[in-house]
Parts: sequence; C-alpha cells; structure tokens
Amino acid sequence: MNLEDLYRCLPQLFEPNLNWKIFLASKRGRSHVATGKVCQDYCVAEKITEEIFVTAVADGHGGDDYVKSDVGAKEACNSVIELAKKYSRRDNINFLNKWRSPEFKTELFESWQAAVLKDYLAENPDTRETDAKIIRKYGTTLLFCVVTKSHIILGQIGDGAILLFNDQNQSQLFKRHNPKFDSKTSSLASSRGLYSLIVDSYRRVNFRFNKILLSTDGIYDKLDRGNSFALYANELAERVRTCRVEEIAPFSVAGIEVSEKSSDDCTVAIIVSPPTKEKNSVLLQAEVKDLDELTFERAYNRLEIYSAIKGGVPIELHISKYLYDENYFLDELGDKIKLLKPAPRQFRNNMNAFHVPEGLFRVRELIEHGEHLEKKYILTDDEEPPRFSNGFWLNFYETILELKNFFADKNYFAEENFFNTMMISARGEIFLFADCLSKALFNAASSRKNFETFESYFSFAGKIKCGEKILPLFKSPRYSPGQIVPELHTDAGENFCRVVYNPKAKAYGLQNLSKKIWLVQDKKVKPNQYLMLKGDKAFELPEGIRYEIELFAKG
Repeated sequence: MNLEDLYRCLPQLFEPNLNWKIFLASKRGRSHVATGKVCQDYCVAEKITEEIFVTAVADGHGGDDYVKSDVGAKEACNSVIELAKKYSRRDNINFLNKWRSPEFKTELFESWQAAVLKDYLAENPDTRETDAKIIRKYGTTLLFCVVTKSHIILGQIGDGAILLFNDQNQSQLFKRHNPKFDSKTSSLASSRGLYSLIVDSYRRVNFRFNKILLSTDGIYDKLDRGNSFALYANELAERVRTCRVEEIAPFSVAGIEVSEKSSDDCTVAIIVSPPTKEKNSVLLQAEVKDLDELTFERAYNRLEIYSAIKGGVPIELHISKYLYDENYFLDELGDKIKLLKPAPRQFRNNMNAFHVPEGLFRVRELIEHGEHLEKKYILTDDEEPPRFSNGFWLNFYETILELKNFFADKNYFAEENFFNTMMISARGEIFLFADCLSKALFNAASSRKNFETFESYFSFAGKIKCGEKILPLFKSPRYSPGQIVPELHTDAGENFCRVVYNPKAKAYGLQNLSKKIWLVQDKKVKPNQYLMLKGDKAFELPEGIRYEIELFAKG
C-alpha cells in the first residue's frame, strides 16, 4: 500500500465549527487487497469560509476499462471543492442559486474532464487516444454535501447513497433507486451523465434532518434492506458524537463488521450536529387521532409528506408552509393535466389530505431512478410500447414546456415542490397538487429558474418526424460522438443521421449518414455533410419522402 492509499484509509474527524462534526473513513476492499489494487474510493472535507464547508465522496469504477478511476474519484471530489471556493466569492443568494442551476452541472463536468485529461496527457504526452476514451478510464460516481449558514446543498451521480436522518428516527434517501442487480451505474464518464446528476438544496431553518451520511456502495449495498442502513447510520452518528476517532468503528453495525462482508472498497462520510428535539408540533395526536398508520414519507423545503389511512382509505397528507389558492386556470390545458385538490378542510390550514388515484408515479422519483435516460426506440407498429419509453418522456417534456409558457402568461408561481410532488400515469397524464401552486407568490424570475432547473434533467434537443414516426433528438455532450438516428421511412434500421453540436456557432446540426441527398429548400446536403439547425427545419429525400425537425434547444 503506497502513502496515498494509506492516507485514503485513515479515519479522520473534522470539526468545521461548534455546530457540526464530520467523520471520514475508507477501507480497501478484500478483492483489491487480494489483487494488489489501490483503493478506488476517495473522500474529503474542507472548510471553505467561516460559514461554508464541503464534504465529498467518490467511488472510482472497477473493471478493466477504468484503470485510472482512483484518480478520477480524487479529481471529482477536488472539482466540487474548487467550485465551492469559486462560488463562495459571490453573495449568499447567488452562491445558492448557482448550485441548482444547469450551469453548475456543466461546470462540474467540464472541470473534472479537464483535470483527468491533464493527468493522462502528463503521463502519456504522445497518446493518439480520443478524449472520450481517455475520460472513460477515470470513471467515477460522486456524492457531495455543502453546508452554509442558511442552507444544505446535496448532489449525487451514480450509486452509493446519501441518507438524511434525525434524532426522531425519521430518514430518507436523497436519491431513491431501483433494486440493484448488477454493477451498472451512472458516472461522470457517462455520455449522458450530465442529466443523471441530482442536485437540491434545503433551508436549514425548516430542515428536519440534523445528520447526513454519504456512503459508497461497498457499504450501502450490504445494508439495502429494510431499516438496516438507517440503523447503521444512527449507530455511527452516536459514536461520532461520543467517541474518540480511534474508537468509532466506522463500518460496524449491531456488532457486525460490514466491510468484511463486502469485497468492494468501503467509504463513508458522516456529518452530524448536536441532538435536537422534535420541532414540528403540528402532528399532535389530537389533530390526527382519526388517522391510522401515519408514516413519514419525505420532506422538502416548506413541505412534509406523510401517508396514512383514513376510514379505510389511503391518503397522502401534506404539511405545507404555503396556503394554496382556490382559483385555478389549469383546465385550459386540457386532458393532459389533472389537478389534485385536497379533501374538505379537516386539519389546520397548513395540513391538506389528498386522495391520490392508484397507479400514479412520482416524476421526481422516476428521474432519480434514471428512467428518463433510457433510449427505448419504438419504430414498428407491432412493437408493444415499453413503460417510460422515449416517446413517453418526449411527450412529458413538451407538456412541461407548455406549462412554463402557460404559467408565465397566467402569473402562476412554479415553486420547487410543484416539481417534487408532480405525479404521472402510465398513459402520460400529469397530476399536480393544488397546495404546490400559488398565484399570490408569483415571481417570474424564480418561476423560470425552477422550470429551467427541472428541464436540465432532460437531454432533449428536439425531435425528428417522418410520417407518423417520431424520435427524440438528444443533446450531444462534450467528448461524445453524438446520437445516431435510424431512418424512419423504412423498418430497415439503417443509420440516417448523427446529432452534432458546434460550440463556436452555438448550434445543433445533423450529419447525413445516409446514402441519399437531402433537399433543403434550394440547398442540397450530400452524404457526410452537415445540416445546421438554428430553428425548425424540413427536408425531402429524392423520392419525395419528407422529414421534419423541431428544435427545443436553441444553443
């Protein structure tokens, strides 16, 4: 084990101020010890200013393709630290807005990509490998937490887990996930990784959680059953509060050494503040005595969600800081939008009970699962459409664009929980909760930013249509060869075009991969030539077949 690897595995206790403690620990996996591989995890905590500190954990990918993933993990954590230093020079509002903006995601990826390319070229100055192939060698996940005086900012790409929990035995995963059956995960090296990075911020004044655990999958995957992970987190938090660093036993739960059950590297970072008493007094038994099986589900800024049974019927209970507006105009959007209104008032003004139809899915949870990233093309009439296909998400995305314009026209405010609570049916009907809409609080700039933040999870650049067949066109990330679109006028599946992006012109385009000339008004696009897209376009093939392109992304 070299000095770098030894340092990675030394437990560290860090106290950025009187209110918080941070504990970091890594352990090289049994399989890496047996094969002589270095620890591919990395974790770091750093105080940026008197009011800001950052914790980051990364898990470099295993496998023969990721020979530099230990460096990739380190550079991922460093990129978050450096961006925090850069943003800290801004005032508090702009600092917070930056983290949730689409620009932050781009800056993070570009910072990490530049760092790993620099590292590789320093060792291999004469390489002829493409940038994309080099970047892949450094593939890694990333978890991070930024704590400021007023907010907590969390981010995650890939597997592992961030658990938010408190001293009242309430907990929630920051990024929910489907059951894991293989080692496949999103990554900073993924071609569409930019759109799987989940980032959110929480106001500390109403934050339900005073403990945060960041864990790589070496530990989390062994405890991903029932309440095992929360039990482990609470035991670890108590040891961090009361024990010396050498006594903490970072990978132990109920007397079992979990790291010995895992062949993978194990890394955790836990952030704890002093014990607290229950602050939320609205759920008094006197007010909810007629509810059975009252269960905490999830907390967001200014909103807590509980499930319960009332009179034998399941309900969703919202405790909101807003009073909802009784006047709505959403019926103008037609059948695609449904409004979930609360049952007649039964509790306090800020408590609303909703009867949610069966078979609905929380859109935010689907995005956390990565369902919006799958490329599931439906090209023939006899194919059964899969659930959450590209067509499903394309229709959803176009509806969101309509909603953005509609809200701006009607002076409706789309606050964060409008997106966090939104639900959708398998048929694509969108369901909105009434208590997450407000006309009185309308703020055009904030509403637009919230829409743009939500849109940044989707990689749609536009769509291409031929007859009744429609396919989405995806944005081309930097160092990616771009999406290849099959021909739509036949079922042969031959390559028809490639989506490209010209950063200098700030414009998308299509490269003609077919063997036919495209006729665009009075111009011709020959095979291997490019059609610039600075707006919607249409062209025909020599035999009169027409293709139409509608562009969403303007640059």
